[in-house]
Amino acid sequence: MTQKSAFSRRAGVILALVLAASPAAYPAEQSTPPRERPQLAEKTGEALQKLAPLQATTPPNYKGMLEVVEGVLPTVPPTSYDAAFLLNIKAKLFLGMDRYAEAIPVWEKVVQLSDQYQYLDPREINEIVLYLAQIIFSEAANNKDTAVQQRAISRASAYLKRHLENATKPTLATQMFYAQLLYQQAVVNPTNVDTKLLSQAREVIERSMQSTLQPAEGFYMLLLAILQQQNDVARSADMLELMVSKFPQKKDYWPLLMSTYLNLASNENDELRRKDYYVRAINTIERAQKLGFMTTPKDNYNLVTIYLTAGQFHIATDLLHQGLKNGTIESTLANWRLLGSYYQQVNKEEQAIAALKDAVKLFPDNGMLDLQIGEIYRQLEKTKEARDYYRSALEKGGLDKPFVAWQLLAYTSMELDDWNEAHRAIVEAAKTPEFASDQQMVNLKKHIEATLAEREELQKQAEEEAKKKGTPKSA
Repeated sequence: MTQKSAFSRRAGVILALVLAASPAAYPAEQSTPPRERPQLAEKTGEALQKLAPLQATTPPNYKGMLEVVEGVLPTVPPTSYDAAFLLNIKAKLFLGMDRYAEAIPVWEKVVQLSDQYQYLDPREINEIVLYLAQIIFSEAANNKDTAVQQRAISRASAYLKRHLENATKPTLATQMFYAQLLYQQAVVNPTNVDTKLLSQAREVIERSMQSTLQPAEGFYMLLLAILQQQNDVARSADMLELMVSKFPQKKDYWPLLMSTYLNLASNENDELRRKDYYVRAINTIERAQKLGFMTTPKDNYNLVTIYLTAGQFHIATDLLHQGLKNGTIESTLANWRLLGSYYQQVNKEEQAIAALKDAVKLFPDNGMLDLQIGEIYRQLEKTKEARDYYRSALEKGGLDKPFVAWQLLAYTSMELDDWNEAHRAIVEAAKTPEFASDQQMVNLKKHIEATLAEREELQKQAEEEAKKKGTPKSA
């Protein structure tokens, strides 16, 4: 139930009680020492008899009742008991009609008259003051003007303080409302948070929670918001642990707890404690997944990255491979390439090659995977296999930097004594924008060209020698 609908229900009940009571006998039993009770004027009492049948309809005819009250009000002195009585009914009718903002000035006038002339029972005035605090605060929440909002929250706070000062035993709901109001006052200007008010709000909410065995969920949520504003990350984590234990089916608490542990880890200088926070973040995701939460591909990928950050490379790599195969992690080219690099980090080159070859079947037209496989083969000193995959990568295309692939093809071809392919590769590399600024490649091109020229010259000399010796041409 929303706060405003609650206002309407309570207003309807109170209004029914008011109308059922004899005007001459109103107000009800006093909490203060007996005094002479004010009486409604006879004409006012007679006019109010018209309200009963309008109240008895389903739903109550609030509009008709309001017309009756507004018809009588001009006939009574503005500072009289009759005026206060009628204005009180008018405010309640506004609540019944969901016209909350219009009830505010009317009830404020009732409070003003009663403060001056003691017309209404102090208990009812204290209830009206609470309503005013609630309605003003509720209206402030819908106002986007920060200055207006701030003034409204201050007014609501003043009324609520008055209510608490005069309440015999404030309810837990009222205490939580007070803490919420203090919190909103503190953060109404995000660039200048009032830390003193935040501390007051925290004291109120903690004291209220200690006074009951089963605090409502709203208490935990409000205290968490206060702790976060105070940048008390460690206590926030403790609070969230308590919240997930008490409300495990509230799915939004789990990712918040995970991110809180990651925040603690990122700000921790001690390596052991930092690792402990990563472990707690991992444990949070895995607990949530057992309940059916945090199971999206993004969540599963986050779990992999946290394992990696915690130094658990083998577990992370296996999780990533399994997730890519069964679809619990998004099967993208980038993720498969990461898998290959992760296998390399744990010195599992053969598994890296196998995984990347599986990925080639999924992305047959992109050369990035072939290039990565070629690199692994080259590190394993399997030059021929490396060159085959460099060729394949260049044939498929889609490379971030073709220059690198042509460079690698040139090197492996030289190692395999295939200087013609090395020359073709370096010529293609020279066509890329990176080539001119890479002096090493410029020198490599010169070296390959010089070597080819030297070989051609040696071949030419060999052919001439063969002719002189009469060696058959076929030889």
